[in-house]
Amino acid sequence: MRIFLTLDPSKDVYSQIELAKKLGFDGVEIVLEDYMREVVEKEKEKIKNKLENLGIYASFHLPNWLNILNRDDQKEILHLYRIVEYFNSFGVVHILSDDEDSIKKYKIVEKEIKDKNLYFENLFQRAEILENIFTFNLKFVIDISHFLTVNSFSKFKEFLIKNKNKIFHFHLSDINGITHSHLPLGKGILPIKKIVEILVEYFNDRTISFEIFETDIPELDFEISIKIFKNIIDKYGKK
Repeated sequence: MRIFLTLDPSKDVYSQIELAKKLGFDGVEIVLEDYMREVVEKEKEKIKNKLENLGIYASFHLPNWLNILNRDDQKEILHLYRIVEYFNSFGVVHILSDDEDSIKKYKIVEKEIKDKNLYFENLFQRAEILENIFTFNLKFVIDISHFLTVNSFSKFKEFLIKNKNKIFHFHLSDINGITHSHLPLGKGILPIKKIVEILVEYFNDRTISFEIFETDIPELDFEISIKIFKNIIDKYGKK
């Protein structure tokens, strides 16, 4: 399973890419917001060369507020998708709507972007709502902390197995159980071991990004998080 590090869009992209490589990540998830978006749009050739020289992959997270169901936002998404295409990668877009009328509109989206590597990420929808959206012929990202904030762990496993063929990427961070948080692995309440074992068993050919933003010592917390993840994989493989 390829492990990506989500980069802080307010910090230098090059030093973060180097850090991800140093710590053993297979790739980076580049957030196309703020300072980082400006740099990527201006220096995409230089960044691509940097990634290729280091031998790591890139994926992209489009701005959180863009809604694929909104016509103006669709134009912006397709504009940013040119960057995704340039890197021969995929882009992540949030699922911002969960009411019944909005869900029906995904049928229109399905026709317009079926040939593009745009993956749709859940927010805080209940599994029953996501089931309706997952009926469409789209590719999806499961943000594990989002899902487990509003759904049980048993529902998590059931949902993942049922929709295995539509899930191509994951986001992972630990949570404090009170507010929406992006903690390092092991510093919150999620059953990290059980989560990783499910991913290894059913999704070992997919990719995952660590979305760790709440840290005062990022290098150490990133290093500990990837070690926790890989240690669980190693032990699972020896069973």
